[in-house]
Amino acid sequence: MRDDLVGYLLEAIDQPEARRIETALADPDTGPALQRELDALRKATRVLDPDRAAFAPPPGLAARTMAFVASQTASGPLPTPRVFSPSADEPTGSRVWLDRVLVAATALAACVLVAPLLLDAIVDARTRRVERSLQTASAALQGYAESHRVFPTPPDSGPLSRAGLYAPTLVSERRLVADDGTLLAPGSALDRQGSFRVPTLEELKAAVGTPRFEQLLRTMGGDFGYTLGHRDAAGVLQPNANLRREHHPVMADAPDDCCQKSSNHPNGLHFILFEDGHIERVRQDDLHRDDHLYRNHDGQTAAGTDPEDAVIGDSHHQPECGPGFSLSCLSPRQVSTSCRTCLGRPPSAGADPALPASYQLIRAGSGSPLPSRRTLVSLNARRLRTPRIPSPDARLRPTNPPSADRCPASARSDFPALRHPWLRW
Repeated sequence: MRDDLVGYLLEAIDQPEARRIETALADPDTGPALQRELDALRKATRVLDPDRAAFAPPPGLAARTMAFVASQTASGPLPTPRVFSPSADEPTGSRVWLDRVLVAATALAACVLVAPLLLDAIVDARTRRVERSLQTASAALQGYAESHRVFPTPPDSGPLSRAGLYAPTLVSERRLVADDGTLLAPGSALDRQGSFRVPTLEELKAAVGTPRFEQLLRTMGGDFGYTLGHRDAAGVLQPNANLRREHHPVMADAPDDCCQKSSNHPNGLHFILFEDGHIERVRQDDLHRDDHLYRNHDGQTAAGTDPEDAVIGDSHHQPECGPGFSLSCLSPRQVSTSCRTCLGRPPSAGADPALPASYQLIRAGSGSPLPSRRTLVSLNARRLRTPRIPSPDARLRPTNPPSADRCPASARSDFPALRHPWLRW
């Protein structure tokens, strides 16, 4: 109502509004206050009273104006605007080349300045996405630990004894969404497929024994690896306790087949989630400086040998290194990746369990076995103490050489794989 008093005073409102104000002024409750405000406004606008009266135009103004217009048109035609002629203003050849050079130089300078900024923006966006994914996974793991007093832990043995079992466990308890891409790295093979989905525990158990089960084992954990836990002195796999250690990894980028690094990110970064929930970005050169992220103290991608031995495994990795001598437990210098067919079989009866059935380390002339698998792995493990080294007369003999029908020619052509100077064929 007060906002309309100025319009009422200047007669700038319509009749219904004016009648409404007059009714309010006549009201014994609100009228006196509004009347005082109206008087104050009338006093303030009194200086405008002389301008409210209409001024009459001088006599003969219209006639004089028309006469002036007629006199201007009778003096001659109106000037026409100048028409642009391309031929008249066309630059010379040298001027054209100079303009082109300037345009090209400007475009090149813009590319040089803008391209690094775009690349940095893309890298930052990838980094923020990975960190958000790990934060989501960390919240799900912490919630699971609060309910069960331990982190998700795979069984000690059996077909479901895999590192990636944590993902179906969290999905089955509705702590993670199966298909929201939380467990994917930007630009990875699984991310490009666009159809990744974490199975539930029920779906995984129903697929045991089928070809689909092997595919689920390799993809159920997404692009991130999970801790394989550790074994006690008796060899029993222990639950993954939540001790909130700031130095103990729980999740990280899943390792490649060599179990030395991850190729999730083109710039060589590795993202690691620790027990206390914080996330670190580590470059490949600093990845194994204090402790090997993907191998235990025995040099294997398996459960740790003590509570402080943290090992991150890919989705299909097992807490135990598997029967016989698994290639995933050796470094590339110890075994040739091209002869997986020959070295992947379990040992035969009576053979040294430290080596595959086809090859045993024996002393020349005595037949006594050389040190076990742990010693052999230690030959190239950087972070172990000085290993026991076989004597110079030791050699590697094929006691049961693989036949041609069981070992492809392409695999046999790349042997031998062990390259230690004390070991020879």
